This record gives sequence, C-alpha cells and structure tokens, in this order.
Amino acid sequence: MKDSGVDVAAFERKKKLKIADSEEWFLNSGRTATFKATELLTEQLKRMLKEWGTSGKEELMVICETDQLVRKGFIKYYMEFERTATELADGTSIAFVCAYDERELSAAHVAREEIAKLHSKTIG
Repeated sequence: MKDSGVDVAAFERKKKLKIADSEEWFLNSGRTATFKATELLTEQLKRMLKEWGTSGKEELMVICETDQLVRKGFIKYYMEFERTATELADGTSIAFVCAYDERELSAAHVAREEIAKLHSKTIG
C-alpha cells in the first residue's frame, strides 16, 4: 500500500486502518508455527471490533490475504476459522474480504468451490 502512495502510518494513527501480519494474527509463535485456536482468533476479532467501535467507526472491514497460510499448510484451519468469522459477521458490523490465489489453492488441492461455500459472494 505504501508503494502505491497510501500514507499507511497516518491512517493507522487516525485509527482508520490497522494492518496485522497474517502470520502474527493467525499463527502461534514458537519453534514450529501452529495455527491459533478458532476461539482465540474469535476473541481477537471481538476485541478489534470493540476497539473499532469505540473509535466511532460504524463498520469494520477485515481483509485477509491467505497466500502464506495456504503455502504453509494451514488452509483447512483457516477455512474453519472462516466459518466462525462468517457467523460472527452476520450479527455485527464486520465485513470480510478474503483474498485467495487460485494457483496456491490448486497446489494445496483445495477446490475453488470449497472456498466459495464459506462466502456469501465470490469474485474471481
């Protein structure tokens, strides 16, 4: 984003944007990375929604770039989290945008249709 001329730091200071690395957000640190429990991710998301709401924002948009998670073999865990996140989003003001690279999915033997089932709308 910064390379495209977006002043990321300014948006973050104004609480209009928060960027979290997918590995930091979804994976436990340690000698061998493991995917965080769905319950823990749900709590992280609820905390973020609460913080966002207290800053006066009406809607929280979460954009998830999944390439690293797919490459590292965590796609099934991510898909489980997506089911929960979709249920949570239905009762809140969260909008999810999940970005997948079809080449990565193909290499991981995941059909596009499996991903499409988790979303109300797919573009691609």
